[in-house]
Amino acid sequence: MSLDESYIYRKEVDWSLLHEGLTIPVRIQMIFRNLLNEYERGVGRGITLLVDGQPYEAMLINQNFDRERYPRHADMVQIRFTAKSGLPQKLQQLFPASYAYLKKEREQVQRRKVRLPEDSREYFVLYTTARQDVLVVEAITQSELRMANTMLAGMSEVEFERYGDFARRDESASIVMRPQMAKVRKLDRSIGEDLKTLYDFRCQICGENFGKPYDQKIVEVHHVIQFVLSMNNDYDNLMVICPNHHTAIHKADPIFDRESLTLSYPNGYHEVLKLDRHFKV
Repeated sequence: MSLDESYIYRKEVDWSLLHEGLTIPVRIQMIFRNLLNEYERGVGRGITLLVDGQPYEAMLINQNFDRERYPRHADMVQIRFTAKSGLPQKLQQLFPASYAYLKKEREQVQRRKVRLPEDSREYFVLYTTARQDVLVVEAITQSELRMANTMLAGMSEVEFERYGDFARRDESASIVMRPQMAKVRKLDRSIGEDLKTLYDFRCQICGENFGKPYDQKIVEVHHVIQFVLSMNNDYDNLMVICPNHHTAIHKADPIFDRESLTLSYPNGYHEVLKLDRHFKV
């Protein structure tokens, strides 16, 4: 996976994001974790955030903590910016409905921590680029989410995965992919690529890397709860599996138990995941 395709984090828009920055728990974002090795812990370094192609200055801080005392603590990264950079103003322009709602709610109850209603949430998404000190920001707004939801209506999960690049038209399937959907699908695919790297392109169910003898990366990503129903592309809704298991799952529709990490098929057959690192995080 190239640097410019590496997913870092999806942040729900809130008051702090629109004014000063965000904190990122770095757990299994593989390439981003590798890049952070070059950043001294506890020290801020200047970075550039590209928003709509425009550069904005910010600071990235790889937070320090006692690793012996907190061995299971996830790495934490802060990205901070000021009004002088122009970025808060830009984000408030990108998310005007969220900004207006949060401002109104905060005025009613001073210093109250306010979240957007579930059906009105918008997202700030970060990706790496080929340059270590430059990150790309994409805004996923409610209008784009509504468009995505409209396009997914009546579509099967197989159709979504097969025609999911949103840059093609398939007359036989009557699916028209629109540019407005591209950011939602890009996020979905980027997180999936990150998970493939995490598991070294091995199937979480059987543990095999079927493409290795051919020097090919053929593992696939499956949504535990169908994306066309949930629009959930977070790590906890994704599973890396081989094409054989992916086909079997779509045909048999097993139930996945998150406690035991077991797939239970209608015929009574059960499979426990052999690889489960990201479900344990």
